[in-house]
Formats: sequence, structure tokens, C-alpha cells
Amino acid sequence: MPSADIALQLPTTLYIRTLRSVLVVVTKTLAAYIVAKLPKFDQAFTDGTSRRHTEINNFIIGYITDAGLQTVTLNNMILAPDKTSLSTCQALLRAMEMESAQQLLQGWIDKTREMYPDDNIVNLIPKPEDATFLKLRNGFLTTDTCSYLAKRLVIYVFFRRM
Repeated sequence: MPSADIALQLPTTLYIRTLRSVLVVVTKTLAAYIVAKLPKFDQAFTDGTSRRHTEINNFIIGYITDAGLQTVTLNNMILAPDKTSLSTCQALLRAMEMESAQQLLQGWIDKTREMYPDDNIVNLIPKPEDATFLKLRNGFLTTDTCSYLAKRLVIYVFFRRM
């Protein structure tokens, strides 16, 4: 209705920025939840772009369901300190570590136990150690970023599987 008052006051910039930060944590936690619940994933890949002379990379997990290939962005807005392939590679490798996903899941478990001490709802949250790259066995690791990064990712995954 055009005459209805939907909002009496617009939120402040600080409020919006705070909510944006909260949304990033919630989104990454839900991505960690999905990755931990998967029995395996079939593809892990990076996707890079450049905006206003700043290189931005994403780390994405792909998995097959009855509906076809599904994806979940495990980490986005990965920024390298400079534009060299070495720093981009190092930033992506740090972002690929599942420690962040595991820490988010552990934080969720801890907060749930604190809020609901007598409830078994915490059992619905996957264990942090279930968010692991070992689920990529027999899967594909691809990148569109650069040949240096592609080589390092292959070496990284090879040694992580040992």
C-alpha cells in the first residue's frame, strides 16, 4: 500500500555495517555446515576477478546431488597483499585451510551448549573435524587464477592427502 508507513526511521550506516559483518559470519558458518555434512565433494575451485584494480578471489566447493552439480562458497573476498602470483597463491592456500570452517562450527557448538544446556540440539551441528579436505579424494581441484597457483594447489592437495 502506498500510504502505509513501512519504516519510521532508516537504519544508521554503523548499524548496516555491523549487520553486514554478522551476515558474513553466518554465511561462512552455514557454508562450513554444508561442507561438514557432505560425505564427499567432487570439485574444489577458485574463481578470481578484478574490481577497481583489486584482485578478489573466491574458494568454492562443488558436489553432485540428484539435482546435479551444487556449489557452496566456502570463502569469498580473498584479497592478496599484492598482485604477485606468489601472494595470491599464499592467500588462497590460507583461505583453503579448513581451520576457519572448523572454528566456526566449534563456536556454533559452544554457543548452542551455552544457550541450551539441557537440550540435545547441539547434536544436529556437525563435528568440526568433519569439515576436511580429505573429502576431496578422487575429486577435481581447478583454478582460473594462474599457472603458479595451479601448480602450488596440486602440490598442496597431494601432500595433504598423504
